[in-house]
Amino acid sequence: MEPMEEDEGVNMAQDIREALPAPSFLPVHEVIPRLTLYERVRLDSLTSINFLEFQGNPSLNICMHPERHILFKGFRILEKRIERLLTQGNTEGEDRIDAFLVFLKLGHISLLAGDYARALSAYQQAHSMAEDHFWKDSGAYHGLGIVYLHFKAYGCAIEAFNRQLYSNPTSIIASEANARLGVCYKAVKLYPDALRHFNSALNDRIEPVFLSKPHLRLNIALTHDSAGDIEKAYAECTQLLKEDIPHPNGGPLLRAAIQRELGWLCYRAVDADRCGTAEERENKLTEAERHLHDSKALVPESGKTHYYLGRCYGEQNQHRAHEAFINYRSSIDKSEADSDTWCSIGVLYHQQKQPMDALQAFICAVDLDPEHSAAWTNLGQLYEAHAQFADALSCYKNAIKFNPACPEHLKSRIIILERELALSPILAQPPNRPQGLPRHAHLVVLPALKEAGSQPIPSELRQRQDEFLKLKQQKYRDGSLLWRMGELAGVRSDPNVHHESRPLDPSQLNMLRILKYSESNLDDTCKRVLANLEHRFKREGCLDGSDLPLCKYTVSQLPSEIQAEDALRNFESLFDIDYKGDPIVKPKEEDDEDDERPTPGDDTITSTELPNAFSLLAPLKIPIDVTAAELMSQCHKRVERRHEFREMFEERIAPPSPPTPPAMKPGENLNRPTPLITVESRKDAHSIELQKFCESSPIVLIRGLTTQLKMDLSLFSTKTLLEVCPDHEVEVRSQYKMPPDLNLDHLGRPTWACDSQRSFTTIQKYAHYQADSFKHSLKEESDKLRNQGAKYGAAAESAAKRRRLMEESAMPLKMIKFGTNVDLSDDVKFKAQLTELAKMPPFCRVIAGCNLLSHLGHTVLGMNTVQLYMKVPGTRTPGHTENNCLASININIGPGDCEWFGVPYEYWGVIDKKCREQGTDFLKGAWWPNHDELIQMGVPVYRFTQKAGDMVWVGSGCVHWVQSNGWCNNVAWNVGPMTHQQLTMAVHQYEWNKLQDYKSLVPMQHLFWQIAKNVRVTNQKVYSLVRGMLIRSLAYCKMVAEWAENKHETQKPIKNQPRQKREITHYCTLCEVEVFNILFVKEVNSAFTVWCVDCARRGTIQDYIILQQIPFSELSQIFDAFQLHMISKTTLVA
Repeated sequence: MEPMEEDEGVNMAQDIREALPAPSFLPVHEVIPRLTLYERVRLDSLTSINFLEFQGNPSLNICMHPERHILFKGFRILEKRIERLLTQGNTEGEDRIDAFLVFLKLGHISLLAGDYARALSAYQQAHSMAEDHFWKDSGAYHGLGIVYLHFKAYGCAIEAFNRQLYSNPTSIIASEANARLGVCYKAVKLYPDALRHFNSALNDRIEPVFLSKPHLRLNIALTHDSAGDIEKAYAECTQLLKEDIPHPNGGPLLRAAIQRELGWLCYRAVDADRCGTAEERENKLTEAERHLHDSKALVPESGKTHYYLGRCYGEQNQHRAHEAFINYRSSIDKSEADSDTWCSIGVLYHQQKQPMDALQAFICAVDLDPEHSAAWTNLGQLYEAHAQFADALSCYKNAIKFNPACPEHLKSRIIILERELALSPILAQPPNRPQGLPRHAHLVVLPALKEAGSQPIPSELRQRQDEFLKLKQQKYRDGSLLWRMGELAGVRSDPNVHHESRPLDPSQLNMLRILKYSESNLDDTCKRVLANLEHRFKREGCLDGSDLPLCKYTVSQLPSEIQAEDALRNFESLFDIDYKGDPIVKPKEEDDEDDERPTPGDDTITSTELPNAFSLLAPLKIPIDVTAAELMSQCHKRVERRHEFREMFEERIAPPSPPTPPAMKPGENLNRPTPLITVESRKDAHSIELQKFCESSPIVLIRGLTTQLKMDLSLFSTKTLLEVCPDHEVEVRSQYKMPPDLNLDHLGRPTWACDSQRSFTTIQKYAHYQADSFKHSLKEESDKLRNQGAKYGAAAESAAKRRRLMEESAMPLKMIKFGTNVDLSDDVKFKAQLTELAKMPPFCRVIAGCNLLSHLGHTVLGMNTVQLYMKVPGTRTPGHTENNCLASININIGPGDCEWFGVPYEYWGVIDKKCREQGTDFLKGAWWPNHDELIQMGVPVYRFTQKAGDMVWVGSGCVHWVQSNGWCNNVAWNVGPMTHQQLTMAVHQYEWNKLQDYKSLVPMQHLFWQIAKNVRVTNQKVYSLVRGMLIRSLAYCKMVAEWAENKHETQKPIKNQPRQKREITHYCTLCEVEVFNILFVKEVNSAFTVWCVDCARRGTIQDYIILQQIPFSELSQIFDAFQLHMISKTTLVA
């Protein structure tokens, strides 16, 4: 059994398994609270970014916060406004935006008050009303992510935080988002992603409050542990323990957690059989005990420490079983809702031959966690040991539902029990009623599974847990305690100003600006607030980040041309309402329409040091015929003459969205016929008509092309490869064999998720497996033919019945191996094979002028190189689109066939949504769609058989999945048609991958510069698209270089580092986005790593060396030389 580790520093509510009712917004009959100017400004500035200020300290009661009365008043006013909005029932046009703003602000206020249920409801209402505006509030997705994480909706939280970081990658709360993303990815077992985000938060100069840096390092160790890398986890914990961590981060709780993890890791080393001798095993257990006792001495009340000690004692001889039980009992006393502890107690009781006690412990474990696979397995073994086979079978089936450690062993037991119970129903009877079976006098008859829950200990535990859950649900229904503190509605003369010694946050900086505008009209209270903020601004400054455009200014430099009375007159607030709850509309003067001066709180009057975010999809604000010199000049103004600077592209960008699928036509056949092109001559193979047809189709089956081009496909057969390179590496995926129309889980239930295990072998070994598989299938068929019509005796009939029961089992049983991703890029070793593929028409070749990937200038394995796939019947390539939505070529070498499924690009968003519903990930997961479900969803599907020698053209962005029907090999590679459609899809997917935290294998910035350098473009749409990308890329590179050279704190010189021939494109170490031209390089563990500017400036910029690979003079020359070449007749672009 594998216990669940606790995440130190993570203070979140336990999972609520029952749906909570949405909080209702009740009418408020009290008098509307009165707001002072300070309170009004403060409420308007509060967002989820202030969460740490109000809820950052788990031990701090929100009701004791000095500004709790402001939250109370704001909540009452917003409820009154919502009451009026719901009464009017009109949420269209301006009223819709007004309602959106009210619900969004209510979400922020509720979150700050700790009312998570109401915050979730308000955020979701705001999102549904105006999704296109939701991202513009920098705290909207952050607040939504915090709420989702609180309720352990990890997938939703991941999406929210990723959307926040996409639009605000250098926000002052980026470290908080990254720390929470690390926790979410760890919870869903995406450990590489969890490590990247933990390290990103660790690199940030702004230490997250959610997890301090020592706690981040501990979570990194816990993630290595969960991923099975015990050595890295042990090294990280050991190093962390040696360091002198200052208080409060280095208190006894943290040191106890480190010691506890070290003890557990030592135990894991024993449990995983990593100790060679009995002496090494004993030493590891002794070390584990020492660490756990040290942890217990620091924090005696930790139930997890006692649990780990119990596991250590239970691993030793029977003389220490009593000590194990004492520690388990102590763990239960401290946290009785720990299913792992109850399961271990059950195992110990079973070993001690106390079956009734073991039964009750296992029932407690599965009551607390119905998905505890180990507890169900152990309970099944207990029932089977007492000859209660029907109950054992039920337990094993429950165990196999929830990620069991040994699914094949469990499935074998299930098959045997099902077979024997079907053949001998008498076995299903309890042993106290044998009726023909031998008496089981030595066995204790256990209560049946349906009755076991009524035993004393499970009943008492369930009653306590039900009461606890009811209290928690009632707490969520009631909301924050603040809402019931009516005394907070009174007018306060003192806003509880405290002289803090920390930089101003965004809301405080905004408040400083507004109060400064209105200084002459302020009362004494607001003047004290202003004085305090000015003092802190002069002494501490403000937190740097893209949300703070005023960080370069001092108070004396703040704009003064706007009169205070004008500012007060024009300042509009969500909290300006009358006693009825209606918004107060301020009259406009006649000349207001012509007044273009900014209003207080408008952050667009100054530019930030760098764009808030960079996207290749950002709308351009300048014409595409701009020259490089004009671009360079405009970028320079951002640093030297900021008042003259004008944006060249939109610097605040919305997250990308999937394409909208076309409306289904009445009577449309969704089982679309696949285009089949028969090539009858060499001329047909090289025809421009074939190229254009393929480039405009989602998927095409081409027959006869390899024959007409006289290609020798035997060069790719297993026999030839075995002669050429028997020791070449092959990646193997072990899969279950199933019909192409079905995809089942371990219990035989339909699902989209594909299960496979990864390993590696050689061509020689896989060739032997392929041959043995064929021989075994041939023998089975021969036996069937030989047995047809034969006479069977009683024993033969019984054997046949047993075999039929095995075959009729719903569970997938037969494991097969798929040899995938065999790299054929070595042009020396595979010269003959690559030469043969060069016979293909240009638009299908691995290297060709009309292939975008040929212009990269370096290798991207599996894309601009050839890969081989070695198959036996039933092997599957799960559903996917090609990297960056590029097209691909696939040739079946034979002799067997392959069955293909394809869906047009426009529908991938529908499949992505369905994957989320099925609990898998479109980009990172392995999934096999259900054909009938897709048809019911209105998604058209192509389905066809690829025979030996057939070539499949997979069009740009086509979603496809493949299953082999026989023994065959396939070769495949990607191609990039030089079309506007292909480039548009590739750019959109590049940005979508960035949003989804997924690495794009095709570096689009680098590719566009290579196109501009190498290709004569004759298509207007392609030219406009490429030109726009060059403008964005060149402008951003220049702005980054200007910032690095002129930033006062850094003034880092940029060193020239010319790009080498065939040098690969660099990606950021942390966020894995493409880093083009300007590289931030830092030495980490004696290795030089590349970082993007966003990740670098979130850390300490002085730690980096800044390199430039291509001089701006060269980029400018390429930019200006790239022109549209008009032609008089249609030709092939090459």
